[in-house]
Amino acid sequence: MCYDFLHSCLVCVCFVIFLLVDFFTQSEFSREKIGDMASAVGPNEPDAAPAESEELGDFLLLTDRLYDCFFVVGNTDQGPTERIGAVKACLMNQSRVFRNMLHDSQLAERGDILVPDIQPPIFRLLLKHCYGGLENCRPLTAEMTVKLCYAAEKYLITSLKKKVADRLKPESASDIFSGLHCLVTYNVTELENFITEIVREQTDKVFSSEGFMDIDVDSLVFIVKQETLNCPEVEIWRAVTKWANHKAESDERMSVREWMSRPLKHVRLMTLSYDDLCKEVLPAGVLTFQEFCQVSAKGEQESDTICTIMEKRGMFHERWKWWETVTVNHEPREKRWSQSDVS
Repeated sequence: MCYDFLHSCLVCVCFVIFLLVDFFTQSEFSREKIGDMASAVGPNEPDAAPAESEELGDFLLLTDRLYDCFFVVGNTDQGPTERIGAVKACLMNQSRVFRNMLHDSQLAERGDILVPDIQPPIFRLLLKHCYGGLENCRPLTAEMTVKLCYAAEKYLITSLKKKVADRLKPESASDIFSGLHCLVTYNVTELENFITEIVREQTDKVFSSEGFMDIDVDSLVFIVKQETLNCPEVEIWRAVTKWANHKAESDERMSVREWMSRPLKHVRLMTLSYDDLCKEVLPAGVLTFQEFCQVSAKGEQESDTICTIMEKRGMFHERWKWWETVTVNHEPREKRWSQSDVS
């Protein structure tokens, strides 16, 4: 009887020990499995969730095991190229160009995609925007922002161009040139009102700014096409000829006249006095004999090479301001006034 009781107790003790051993074994296995899952996220991430100090978007930039498409970015003439991975779905969600390029269609590219016209740091900024991590472009230099604007225009990412516009919004005549280039070249229309107002009000400062000589011909045409500028027409002529001479010295493949061919169609030479024509226009040697005769005689016949407008350009004055910038739906808009409204 006593023996049976002892045997039953021993069996119970053994059963309890078995249960305890099994419990601790299962717990250790679970911890090891969780550790393996965490390490499988990527070599740079010990945990599945991004660290608190990690900016939004950096997680996808650093997690190479999530990449399902690759780009070879850069040009060997400008520096080393880099093979950069990306998350296809994020890119297709932001850009129709990426959608056609990466989706399973006839336009889809196979294998690594070559991007020779964009530098690797700029392409990473583009990816960061597509991943939702580029809050704004304010920390970037103007040069980098212009390059990022080119990438945004290439892949038709309108939301990124708005961030570029916010960074390049000018406050004075000396800092309009990067924004002006993006406006006329990449159609960043959000900048148009701000740049136009500065060009009209501070024309003389724009012409005298250090960056004026380096602007492209499209930017110069944008300036000289304005109906209202805050300087006499002869000053516009001087600025255009000075710019053209600088360009011809920098690039001897084109003459001064060739550089001036497009801006010349918007400089109102027929509004100049005969004295200015003889002292300023004739010595420059830009016009042909027939063109000079037509300008000096105020000929009414149309011309494909020079401006034939005889009406003087409007001179800006704060008291005569024919427009003002108003806010409509939180966006700047130009409100024009008729001349009869100006007191």
